[in-house]
Amino acid sequence: MLVSKFANEIEEQPQNLQRLIDKIPLIKGNLSKIRSKNPRIVFFGMGSSFYAAISPAYLFISHGIEANFFDASEILCYASDEWFRKFDIVVFITQSGETSEIKSLIDRIAGFKNLMKVVITAHPESYVAKKADIVIDTYSDEEKSIGATKTYVNSVIAAFIFVLSFTEEYEKEIDFIRQMPYEIMNSIKKANKNVEMILNIKTADDFDSSVIS
Repeated sequence: MLVSKFANEIEEQPQNLQRLIDKIPLIKGNLSKIRSKNPRIVFFGMGSSFYAAISPAYLFISHGIEANFFDASEILCYASDEWFRKFDIVVFITQSGETSEIKSLIDRIAGFKNLMKVVITAHPESYVAKKADIVIDTYSDEEKSIGATKTYVNSVIAAFIFVLSFTEEYEKEIDFIRQMPYEIMNSIKKANKNVEMILNIKTADDFDSSVIS
């Protein structure tokens, strides 16, 4: 049953990502509130949302903008209040917007008036979203399987859109993102063909060779 749900959510990925991409003008409009052209940025997340923060942080760095990423629970335990003053923008990535560590962290910095709080979430009415200055909806819907398929991909792409809004080559680079639903759809079709081929193999030796390939 879980495998079936997991497969269904993979199949839904292109259309869910397209929903996010259709909202790029809205997202960019909301980000116009950010006046700083060269801010110091830090990403926070837990679990797969933490990993979704890594690539966007490095994309910022590749454009010469100071950025970093941290597990929210570690910062909650070990960072001092003074540490947060090193940054201009904090970005929380959280699928539910109700993760306890993220809630505690955003509450802790609520009074830091010069620290802009951005939340990337699938639930724009959640606790964390209501505490944010800017909310970016991932439009990834509910996850019904174990794997965070739609959430992870849409969180990464939402964060990329956030990053690219600071770059001088926005229009050129955003075109690559607009092509992604098509590319993902083609990848899913190829994967389905490969799985079908493996399931049709008759001998154990051929099966082992195909799986290794």
